[in-house]
Parts: sequence; C-alpha cells; structure tokens
Amino acid sequence: MPFPRFRPPTSSSPILLLLSGLLTGCPSAVLSQYEEARTAALADPGPVPSDWRPDAALYLSPELLDRLLVVVLEEHGTLRDEITVSIPLGGRLTLKPDLTVQSIDLQSTTRCEDCLAVDVTLTGPVAWRAGRATGDVPITAHAEFDTAFESTSDGEGTWTVTARPRDVRDLDLDLGGTTAMLEPLLESTLGDWFRAELLQRIPPINLGSFGNEDVPLRAVRVASARKGLAVGLLTGSPTPETLEEEVRRARQGWRLDISEDSLLDLAKAASFRAGPVSHDVVIEPTALSFTPDGFALEMRLWRPVGRGWWRDYSVQGQLEVKKRRVVLTPTTVEEGPKSKGAFFVDPLATLGEGRILEAIEDSINTAVPTHYATTAEGLQLSANLTGLQSANGMVTLRGDLEIARAKRKPRTGPRRPR
Repeated sequence: MPFPRFRPPTSSSPILLLLSGLLTGCPSAVLSQYEEARTAALADPGPVPSDWRPDAALYLSPELLDRLLVVVLEEHGTLRDEITVSIPLGGRLTLKPDLTVQSIDLQSTTRCEDCLAVDVTLTGPVAWRAGRATGDVPITAHAEFDTAFESTSDGEGTWTVTARPRDVRDLDLDLGGTTAMLEPLLESTLGDWFRAELLQRIPPINLGSFGNEDVPLRAVRVASARKGLAVGLLTGSPTPETLEEEVRRARQGWRLDISEDSLLDLAKAASFRAGPVSHDVVIEPTALSFTPDGFALEMRLWRPVGRGWWRDYSVQGQLEVKKRRVVLTPTTVEEGPKSKGAFFVDPLATLGEGRILEAIEDSINTAVPTHYATTAEGLQLSANLTGLQSANGMVTLRGDLEIARAKRKPRTGPRRPR
C-alpha cells in the first residue's frame, strides 16, 4: 500500500503557529505592565515651574532661632575697637568701645517675605582720651536690623540655607556720665562706627544643608512664618503631592512635614534604579502609611524575565525614632494576589536586598539637617528627632537643635623643648 504524499504545512497551520510562538516568544502582559510601572517611577519631573508648591516643609521655631542668634552673637558679637577722630583746634579724640550682647528679640516684618527683624541690645564701657583728659562712659546701644534667609544649590540636588544680617535700620545710643560738650561728638563717632561694624562682626549663619545625590531636592524656598522660619522643599517625585496652603509653625525646636505619596514615589524610583535582587526580582512599593509606632507597606515583586510574573505582599513593621534618624523594621508579612506562574520568594529577605525601607528612611532623614556645622567658627549644630506622627496623607516629624561650640583640633608637630 503506497504511503500518502507529504504536504508541507501552510502559514496558518496550528503546528507552525505553535512552533513560531515557542521560538520567537509572545509579548507578555506582565512585561508590559512592568515596563509601564518602571517608566512612571523613573519619569523626569521636568523643569521646576515658577509657581511650584512644596511637597515637604521644614519649620524652625522662634525659640530655636532666638537661641541660635544669641549663641552666635555671644561668640562673635563682642564689639571692641580703637577709634581716633579729629576734634576742633587740631586735637584728636581716641575711643575704645568694649560692648557685649545683652538681649536679642526676633520680630516678623512686612518689608520682605524671606527675612526677620532682629532687635539687639549691647552694653559696655567706652574709654576715651582727648589730649591729657581721659575717662570712661557707660553706653547702651539698641539696634534693629533685618536678617535675610537665602537658599543656594550646588547643582547636584543639595541646598544650603543661610541667614545673613543686613540693613541696620534703627540705632539708639544711650550715653551716661559725660559732659554736654563731649556727648554729641561721642554719639556721632560711635553711631557711624556701630553701623559700619555691627554687621561685619556677625558672620552668615549656615542653618543646614538639605538633600543629597541619593535623595536630591529640585527646589527650596525660604520664608518667615510667625517669627519663625519656613523652608519649603520640592522633592524629586515625578508627581509631587503638594502640602496644604495652611501656614504652620513649630512651637519649639523644628518640625518637618512631608507627603506620604512623595515618599512612596522616591522609594519607587530608588528601587527601580537599583534593579533586580535575588531570583531576578524587582521590588515596587505600591502603598505606604504610618501609625504612631509603626508603618504599613504594600509591595509588588516583579520578575521581568521570560514571560514574567508578579506577586503582592503586605508588610507591617515597627518605627523607631532614634536620636538622629528614623528607622523602619519589618515584623510581619501577608501574601496577596499573584499572577499566573509566580513562585514563592522570601519577601523579608527580598525587602532587605532591595533597600526599600532604607530608601524611605533616607528620604525622611535627608530632609532633616541631621548633622552640620555653621559657618560661624567654633559653633556646631546637631538636629535630634523626638517624634513622628501621620495624618491626612502627611508625615510629621518633630525635634530640637543642639547648639555647641565645636571642639578645637589638637596641635600637631614637635613640642618645644623645656
């Protein structure tokens, strides 16, 4: 019996279609979904608009600013000098003022949005000599000047906020125990000297640096807020959730508000930039919320290899506010939905490899100037965290600022022989 003649398969043959699919692969819905999520997380937020609104804000209390200015003025606000001026009949008058700060007060001002008015009182003796005549005059000086706050960027996402005294607008000198003939000359000479020297003796004060290469900030805006200071921050979130317009303040120390959605966006971007961990898995945090003593994190594990798969987990954890940082520690995990073909991966181990929690911690801690030195020599400021709470989609941290004199470096080199 003759064998039937072989007929080659046509292009519509089921066998050929099956082989073609196995050899070339079919577009996977999972891979498309993964690419969409990755593209959205890593999207460029674009140029900063002129009317941008912050998704994070740091508030410094009037009490904290008072304390800082007092220490700076105590360290640098002693005015000592020797002044010589000509007087009638070819004589010369020499003055030696020795003034120190007695009090300081901050006030809001309508003259500018980014400055505060400072009232300062200095007292001390002024020794004088005219020919053979000498004497001492006690003096009390009341001065009012503005302190402007500036923000500058290094171009890499780090911003520095500086307080710079300017514009002595009002000066009142109270001289005691001098003659009627000498008093006008002393007032004129000391007034000119005081206006010229006061602002030069008070150095710019570095109030802190915000952001870094890992958690860059796009923009910073400084404004006065009820005798305190408000520093508006725009994070690198591609879709920043702006804070409410309500003017807040810190009653003591400092306060930081930051959008939970923006924190989530920053964590997503950090995870996708880090790439896959064990088993070619990429982690995407999908939801984040905080409680007074813990946090809840929803995350999706993607495996964008082959046809790909995903599976969801819910993570509960503890939140600790240590002296200088917020620390997140996962405690329990619950499984959620998964795509077809997804296999089990230890979520806690994967979470540790993916640095998701570290990215959230860094985003919070980088917005706080946790440790920095002022530009005023001899002073060092350290920000301490004291508490965290969450409400209405916003995380609020509170803390205080330690102000201390920096330790001087010991001398090096050979000692002198005794």
